Amino acid sequence: MGLTAAFNKLNLVNPMLMKSCCLAICLLLQWPFAVLAGEPVSPPARPKVSLTLSGGGAKGLAHIGVLQAIDSAGLTIDVLTGTSMGAVVGALYAIGYSGKQIDSIARSINWNTIFSAKPEVDRIPFDQKLETEQQAFELKIKRGKVQIPSGLIESQELWLLLSELFLPVYDRPEFSEFSVPFKCVATDVLTGEPVLHEKGNLTLAVRSSMAIPSLFTAIDMDGKKLIDGGVVRNFPVRDAKEMGADYMIGVNVSAAKIPADQLNSALDILYQTAFISSSNDFKEEIKLLDLFIDMDLGPYSAASFTSSDSILEIGIKAGLAYYPMFKRLADSLNEISPRNFNACRLPTDQRFLVRGIEFEGLERTTRTSVLERLGISTGDFVTAKFLSDRIREVYSTRLYKSVVYTAEPHPEGGVRLRFRMLEHAPAGFTAGIHYNTFSNIAILTNYRVTNWFTDKSETTFRLNLGDNIRFLAKQEQYLGKRLGNKLTLELQHDRVFNANYEDFRQTQNYREIRTLVTARYDRKIGTERMAGIGISAETILWRPRLATTFEVRPNNSFLTAFYEFNMSSLGTQNFPEEGLISNYKIEYIFNQEPSFTLTMGDSMVEFDRTLLTYKPYFRASWRIEQYAKLTDRLSTGWKTFGGINLTTTEQFLFHNQWNVGGQYQLFRNQIPFVGFRDFQFHTDGFASILGQLQYRMLDNLFLIGRGNVGIFDLHRYSIALPERIPFIWGTSMSVGYRSPIGPVDVSLNYNISDQSFSGQINLGWWF
Repeated sequence: MGLTAAFNKLNLVNPMLMKSCCLAICLLLQWPFAVLAGEPVSPPARPKVSLTLSGGGAKGLAHIGVLQAIDSAGLTIDVLTGTSMGAVVGALYAIGYSGKQIDSIARSINWNTIFSAKPEVDRIPFDQKLETEQQAFELKIKRGKVQIPSGLIESQELWLLLSELFLPVYDRPEFSEFSVPFKCVATDVLTGEPVLHEKGNLTLAVRSSMAIPSLFTAIDMDGKKLIDGGVVRNFPVRDAKEMGADYMIGVNVSAAKIPADQLNSALDILYQTAFISSSNDFKEEIKLLDLFIDMDLGPYSAASFTSSDSILEIGIKAGLAYYPMFKRLADSLNEISPRNFNACRLPTDQRFLVRGIEFEGLERTTRTSVLERLGISTGDFVTAKFLSDRIREVYSTRLYKSVVYTAEPHPEGGVRLRFRMLEHAPAGFTAGIHYNTFSNIAILTNYRVTNWFTDKSETTFRLNLGDNIRFLAKQEQYLGKRLGNKLTLELQHDRVFNANYEDFRQTQNYREIRTLVTARYDRKIGTERMAGIGISAETILWRPRLATTFEVRPNNSFLTAFYEFNMSSLGTQNFPEEGLISNYKIEYIFNQEPSFTLTMGDSMVEFDRTLLTYKPYFRASWRIEQYAKLTDRLSTGWKTFGGINLTTTEQFLFHNQWNVGGQYQLFRNQIPFVGFRDFQFHTDGFASILGQLQYRMLDNLFLIGRGNVGIFDLHRYSIALPERIPFIWGTSMSVGYRSPIGPVDVSLNYNISDQSFSGQINLGWWF
């Protein structure tokens, strides 16, 4: 194609491309005349094309569609600058990711996790999942002082994502050495001046460029405290010009000023407040552009990360609209100086040899404990994804606010990893309220200390104050490779009320005074499973709450050896919609020392160990719950609970029986059974199966229908089943709410066996 045709083709598209056309013509005309004159000149230099991407929070994802159009056109970008989300997208493109690859990355991200201050649920070990959910609002204590939460997000997952994506260029400290020379802008919070990042650690540079004030933590770097570059320069076109750009393209997704009726989220208001001072700078920046792409994101805001797919599609449509311009510009430049275009420019080597490991920020935790959890040693080959997975495992221990790393070339080759550990305060305190129709109101407190007695340990104290008083002290010691083994010593003391029923009618209310000492060993199997063995010593005394003419006061003390297996893949314990949780336990009860006092009117008879002989026996119990989504809002689930005393030779004291009824397992030996009040049925052997439908009416509000059937007196049928198997039935309809303080469950129950209705309320967590 001739020069004139190329010019005409460009000119027909858009007058804004005239500058590049004229530049190309001048360069092409000078070269042949200089050659004819005998001057020793080189072929005309190819004009440099720059791309500048603005900030804009979630709206910045629309930049990706423009990058895909640029790739499709075969247009080579020579200089790239960006701020905030524009810095994130721009850095990925600059180091070699194609527009299509960046689009795939954006669509695969769980944005709720990225901006969360908590570990991913599936990374939390089984034994800590429930505690992590119950203690989401833990008040930290350090050196006797309460650490008031700042409200700022450290965003562990964002750090890891950026570190993982940028690791392939760890050995290129100069950003000009990227396949596309790159710069991004941050703001020095002390001086209010822009800080231009052009070398150093790319993760730190980009993270500081998007540190929105009051939302993300500021970044300490080179003696400065840095925040989002959009505060002073949200559209860094001038920096592209200073990098030698001849033709400048800019893509803006953030309005300089947001209309009042569009300030619909806290993030929008933060953007408006923080970036209003850069609006005048924005007006000056766009004057430097040769091609200005100003995208209308319609109803979407800086906080619309949950609408990321829709924003990406808007960006793709905008890219398609500008594709002809990109194509003709690419063709014109290739006529001046042909260049092979490669959309994916990432380094091919994705395995890195670890030559050194360094830590900073360790105070109460030790280098040894971190290395054991990481499972990485010098001499190992690692990938970026493997490294992120190992760090997530360390972070899931809840010992650290953040665990981030930088990678740099080692003098002997390979990579030196520098980990920055920001520890949580060693002690944490939580308090909550619990109400249940059966157990009444209670105040719960929890105090947790890490590494109090020994390294790699955790100490917990819990207290429940109310009609039912419960106290727990627990010491856990982690051992072995990657700390996958745990020794636990536990003391629990309860003073709780238990109801006693006969033929579904309450006859008495007993105060149970129970002391339990347990020693156990557990082994983690991945993050979802755990198996353990142990032994416990237990003492139980029952005292009637109401004086009657006929009273029984039973007591017992005994030892229990047990094996237990647990598994959970639930995303939440709080009205789960998918996943599985299960518990299986086999116990051997021995060394029983029973006694009881029988009072009839004025007569009292005492039975002690000389008159009562209880032989050792086995018992088994289980709990299995499976949930699955049918639609986005409708889910189904089934559950089975059971417990069997495996003997037929003795009549047990009734405090050894299984207590059936209620929605939740609140007390010892309790088996939930909807339709029945707590403890409304007692038996030595019981199994149930429950089915439910759960509909999510709002984000955290559920309507739940449940029905279950149970078979009792199983301990009598170990040899042959009787002609008529005894069943009980029950149903319930519930409204459930995921509240900040735990589950709220309001239920109307129907006992089919007794043909009676009852209401139940549960509010908050319980232990």
